[in-house]
Amino acid sequence: MSLVRKELIRAEPATLPGEEAFRFRHALIRDAAYGSLSKGARSELHEAHAAWIEQTLGDRAGEAEEILGYHLEQAYRYRAELGPVDGKALELADQARRRLGSAGRLAFRRGDTRAAINLLERARSLPSTDEGAWLELAPDLGFALFEAGEFEQAEAVLSDAIPRAAAIGERHTERHAWLVRGVVRQFSQPGQIDLDGTIRQAEESLAVLQEVGDDLALTRAWMLLSALYACRDAVSQRAAAERAFEHARRASSGSDEALSLAVLGFVLLEGPTPANEGVRICQRLLEEMENDPLAEATVNACLASFVAMQGGLEEGRALLAQSRATMQELGIGHLRLLVEVSLAWHLEMLADDLAAAERTTRAAAERAAEIADNWYYVIASVDLARVVCERGNAAECLRILDESERHPSPPDVEILVKRPAARALALARLGRLEEAEAFAREAVDHAEGTEFLGFHAAALLVLAEVLRLAGRPTEAATALEEARSLYERKGNVVSAAKARAMLEELR
Repeated sequence: MSLVRKELIRAEPATLPGEEAFRFRHALIRDAAYGSLSKGARSELHEAHAAWIEQTLGDRAGEAEEILGYHLEQAYRYRAELGPVDGKALELADQARRRLGSAGRLAFRRGDTRAAINLLERARSLPSTDEGAWLELAPDLGFALFEAGEFEQAEAVLSDAIPRAAAIGERHTERHAWLVRGVVRQFSQPGQIDLDGTIRQAEESLAVLQEVGDDLALTRAWMLLSALYACRDAVSQRAAAERAFEHARRASSGSDEALSLAVLGFVLLEGPTPANEGVRICQRLLEEMENDPLAEATVNACLASFVAMQGGLEEGRALLAQSRATMQELGIGHLRLLVEVSLAWHLEMLADDLAAAERTTRAAAERAAEIADNWYYVIASVDLARVVCERGNAAECLRILDESERHPSPPDVEILVKRPAARALALARLGRLEEAEAFAREAVDHAEGTEFLGFHAAALLVLAEVLRLAGRPTEAATALEEARSLYERKGNVVSAAKARAMLEELR
């Protein structure tokens, strides 16, 4: 109370029952008081304060993981500065690592990627007497760095952990880190992916992870498989995305839930799921995800395109705008790029707003290039080329497509269909009809049998346009009829109407 009278501290309402609370009147006073303490005293007081918090909170101590981790971290660092790191210092480091690691995981699960990276990096910077426990942090830190778009750092963390975990027999950690690195490489180094070999190893990893029942690791396994199955067919990709979402929910990981929902939304949109069923799935998920802003934003982005497909273009735009605003507010990185690349372009093309579609795809391509995401860069570039062609610049379309081919990409159905289709349209409009037809048929061939109905129908529309320009209206009508049938099967009312209008005009 003498300090209160001297106006150095002031009384504050206590947050804990039966306790008194005080606050320094100014941060400078606090800093001066702290600075007057020796390093040894600081270490002892930080440790004592952590012990007091843990004792006071009891069973609720888990709610203060970050605070406990901070005080234990400071206790270790000051002790380490005073002399050789002894057993007591290592014990403090181990305690701090456990608390900071737990806090980092909790931050990532609630969608706070930046906080998660900060906490997990601090945890990994501390020495440990248990290398296995220390290595367990690598998969989570790697995945958080991936979500933040820091691919190079994620690769470094995971590539360091994988052989070290294998060397000490930590098979579970080694597999988990390998799977997360696989997800990172699918985007950063897609040209180096051995598709069949990676699928086989990922499927084998499932057995290892199922033995220990690690839902978070199983989420990442199914997420990697869903990305790999995108190179095969929509049915397999949807099944993998659903399994990833199921395990993410069990793990209570909001960030993993949102990413698996985004992949699920993409495959629902482009796969065989009818639009009305897609709307019902999205609405059910929104009910289940109530009070989870990140999950709601992800589902709304998918719902926006389904609503637009059925003619509700303005409602779809409102939902997409709401989704974008939430993701920007939350500071979401890679997930937001996925939404822009896979969903936003789709809606603007449905609305025939080519200017908005060009802005969206150009911004997405620039962002993907900035973080060295080659997979999404190629997809965004191909979409941009198509929009540029539709706006009347066929030569620029070909230039963008040529540039996109200098970047590695996986044998993704979307790229294998969209790129030759865009090239075919540009060549046809430049009068190079024989070349155009070859590329258009290549696009259709890649789409057949994949159950990606949207890609297939769009490729058929391009083939019809090439055949029309070549003066072969009967063959063009056949392609248009097939495209219309696919759109109607999908429940894409807007695109089916466009196909019918093109048929009428052709006739």
